[in-house]
Amino acid sequence: MDKWGQPLFTVDLSIGRSIIKYMKEDFTELVEYLDEKFNKIDGDFKELKENFDLLQKSVDAYAIKADKYFQEMTMLSEKVNRHDKWLLQIAEKLGIKLEY
Repeated sequence: MDKWGQPLFTVDLSIGRSIIKYMKEDFTELVEYLDEKFNKIDGDFKELKENFDLLQKSVDAYAIKADKYFQEMTMLSEKVNRHDKWLLQIAEKLGIKLEY
């Protein structure tokens, strides 16, 4: 009810009742219609699940590649640091001053 005591909405059931009058007693049309709709919804959910699974596999594959790349970059950085240290040691032994 609103502040004036009037209902906020009304439902007209006369259309539904008139449709039901013309249906067969066992409601086969309604059952078939609903069955068709639910089958479509089931199909949509299956397709959604398949797409989600595909997306999840793609993200997992990318994460694996990114992890390998990160490991390679870490190893390469350590290798460069080691070479830098060796070059500084060699330059010191030879009496060469290295400038950056």
